[in-house]
Amino acid sequence: MNKYVNVFEIVNTISNEKCPYIEDFIEALSKVNWEYYSYTTLDKVTKYPERVFAYELYHQLRKIMEKNSQKYDNVYLNGEQTKGKLIVEDLELCTPDLVMHRNMIDCKQEDQLWLCEIKMKGNKEAMSDLNKFHKMSSLNFQCYIFLYAGVKFSEMVDQIGKVNHFEEFAKCEVFKKAICISAYNDEGVKQIHCHSLEEILLNKQKEK
Repeated sequence: MNKYVNVFEIVNTISNEKCPYIEDFIEALSKVNWEYYSYTTLDKVTKYPERVFAYELYHQLRKIMEKNSQKYDNVYLNGEQTKGKLIVEDLELCTPDLVMHRNMIDCKQEDQLWLCEIKMKGNKEAMSDLNKFHKMSSLNFQCYIFLYAGVKFSEMVDQIGKVNHFEEFAKCEVFKKAICISAYNDEGVKQIHCHSLEEILLNKQKEK
């Protein structure tokens, strides 16, 4: 397939009212070309570079923000922004891959828009990011985004269904704020699915 041909399938059930600026996040994600998802080494091993992918997503989202500067007045996008004891006394040090907020040093919900943890295909610890959200709930973000890049939606759902500690996780308020996004891009064939974690788990339960 010609790598410059783009076939899109975007399914998003999350509105900006539920997660601030999520529609721009999806637009930025749709602009990340397939070359940023993976590369093949000289010895024919495929690598999935999380940081390279995250930087390109950051770049695409910053372009959208600059184009809509009034909309994003006093809103900051940071990569690997350190948040810890300086904000919440008993919080372990954490550095989400992407953070969109109005203030770096408080945990007021109106200032903390969303944080995003990114995992790439092939990472055996991908689902650990959902537990990170549980640990970061005291930051009081309006939305916690888990972005799984390089996998189809069905693969992400299957892996979520295999996680063992969701009963404890579901008792936490952050459960209702968690959003899961799969982004699959194979030489121009793009598939992006964006759903709440709660919706995914409810659908999994109905299948049983």
